[in-house]
Amino acid sequence: MICLLVLLPSYISALSLGTKTPYEYIRGDITTVEWDTPLEPKGVYLLAWHGSRHLGTSKVPGMTEMAIKLSGIPLSWIKENDWVQPFYTPDSNLVPQGMLEHFHLGQRFWQRFGSTLFPSYYPTNYDIRATHYDRTSQSGASFMAGLLGETGPLTDTSTRGNISWTGYQPISMAIDDPLLRYMEDCQGYDELEAESDELELAILMSPEVQGYQAEISAIIGWNLTTDEMKSLWYLCVFEQVSPTEAGGSQFCDLIPGKMRPLLETADQMGRAYASSYPNPTTPSLACGLLQDLITGFTSDPLIPYLRFAHSETILPLVTLLDIYQDQDDMWLDKPSGVLNLSVADSFANNIAFVMFDSTEMEESVIKVYANEREYTPPICTSNPNGCTLDELQNLVSSTPGACDRDVICENTPTTTTEAPTIIPTSGNWEVELSPEVFLVMVALCFVAVMLAVFLCFNCKKMTSKQNYYRDYEELNLFTTG
Repeated sequence: MICLLVLLPSYISALSLGTKTPYEYIRGDITTVEWDTPLEPKGVYLLAWHGSRHLGTSKVPGMTEMAIKLSGIPLSWIKENDWVQPFYTPDSNLVPQGMLEHFHLGQRFWQRFGSTLFPSYYPTNYDIRATHYDRTSQSGASFMAGLLGETGPLTDTSTRGNISWTGYQPISMAIDDPLLRYMEDCQGYDELEAESDELELAILMSPEVQGYQAEISAIIGWNLTTDEMKSLWYLCVFEQVSPTEAGGSQFCDLIPGKMRPLLETADQMGRAYASSYPNPTTPSLACGLLQDLITGFTSDPLIPYLRFAHSETILPLVTLLDIYQDQDDMWLDKPSGVLNLSVADSFANNIAFVMFDSTEMEESVIKVYANEREYTPPICTSNPNGCTLDELQNLVSSTPGACDRDVICENTPTTTTEAPTIIPTSGNWEVELSPEVFLVMVALCFVAVMLAVFLCFNCKKMTSKQNYYRDYEELNLFTTG
């Protein structure tokens, strides 16, 4: 326990990255979910955000310039490295960690549901859709490799004459931007995005952020601009998003712990403000996803429906269902309706709807699993086992124009550009230890480690994080296979 406390500050840093938080830090475990014996899973609808990705090329020039400037400062923990350059080719792709996030997600879904929900692969046995961005189809391919890899190669050995080969069946995946990028060309959403930029700037120019920025300026020897501060934050973010490419850099150490939740909030304002509780427009647009689900679950035959998209696709649906309303740890500022996106909307964020039948029930029920944990939306009250299709249909009908996109997009909300008061929650605390206490804790840890080595000399242990990054060879299943 003492050793864990010593490591706590770096763990908290990783949980202060807003929508850039790696999924492994916040996920549940779908393999542990339970249901009453009479219930039998019959269908699944999964909507998932793509995995951890390279940051956009628009951010790269500022990051590169900032890294070069900092490398010339005589600070022991800043060193020159070349990890920024891979951003240029191409910016939309997943980093290795992002592929593994979905690969392992697929493995866990297979482990829990197996062939009960997921049949042998054939294009017509699955309805898989993504957007035109490569990172979404990469996520879908990674998920399917993890899902079906447990059953052996996706194609059998084939022989034609004297030629034989084995390989992995290409996954049939449709591009469906109208369904999965429903916010595009919507007047109400565009206006919200513009206002969110003003909110981000208001936070960055606040006295609190400016005070911390002055502290950093005193250390590095020049006055940081707002753009340089944002670039430093992106450098820090990438250390967590892709540790295999970050070259052991430690830019996060330059940012005070109490400043991180403020930078996180500024960075995620565009997502939270335009897509979630502060405004009703975008959550209402997510009604189309529920219509897609209802259509799928009332079709015959019933097949898996898998959708891979973006944060601005899934966060409005989570908001429309209101599944986090009573979860206090999901909020940065609950009175203002600002979700803590570090835990509610990380990379590879997902929501799964699993339909169950039972001989003891007249109608099917649908259980909702957000990031591999079960939640019951407030609208679902008629059956203690989960939601009904009628309850989901009623939610669709309650949106403006009964889910009429034109009506929703023309209904521009009245908003404010005043920055909300942010109350940092779990994961955003700064741990402050006196030097004396820290040294005592380190000494005790050293003694504990020596004792453990003595008792188990030949044992080889791995931490959960090491275990997560141990097997990049698995990527060969769908990158070189």
